[in-house]
Amino acid sequence: MKKTIFVQIPSYRDPQRVPTLKDMIENATSPSRLRIVVCWQHGAEQGIQFFESAGFDLIDTTSEEGTTVHRLQRHGASIELIDIDYVHAKGCGWARNMAQQRYRGEDYNLQIDSHHRFSSDWDAKMMSLLELLKARSPKPLLTGYPPSFDPGTYPRGRQEFSAAMIFDAFSSTAVVRLRSAPLPPPAHGDIAFGAKFLAGQRTDRSSAFNFR
Repeated sequence: MKKTIFVQIPSYRDPQRVPTLKDMIENATSPSRLRIVVCWQHGAEQGIQFFESAGFDLIDTTSEEGTTVHRLQRHGASIELIDIDYVHAKGCGWARNMAQQRYRGEDYNLQIDSHHRFSSDWDAKMMSLLELLKARSPKPLLTGYPPSFDPGTYPRGRQEFSAAMIFDAFSSTAVVRLRSAPLPPPAHGDIAFGAKFLAGQRTDRSSAFNFR
């Protein structure tokens, strides 16, 4: 049976939401393995027609416990939009939790923000790396500090190296600030580096990929 990936995305009035979904699906080896849930926090100027005009097929719209959920498809991928008026938004952690609650036992769990671009065959590559890492840990987790990008020029000028999160400084209120640093080429036999910090909470560019 084909293994499945649950993708959870909090999105707050983000103009890159639709481009991110399209790029994710179009660069997947097997889009049909993707079940994508977006906590879609938006204003009246951003309606469901934005998805339909971008080539997403609206399957149905339902009300679940007082929340409207739109179900769409694109190239075999399943997308669920939790429809939230942005004035009722309660923060990033709350939005991630809204999406996470719709997990249905998929084999893998990918947590990202709504402004990303993807390399070709990203799904197969990440699953393969996780399987290799099982020799070190029964439930490994991939995390990193994805680079910024310019939507107007991408892929020209994109960063071509992997980066890790490292400590930068404490803010005036004692909050830890992190920054990215290039990783060296892997030594012979190495397939990944151990991480000191985990991306996936209140960062502008975060991602984490793991087993259920």
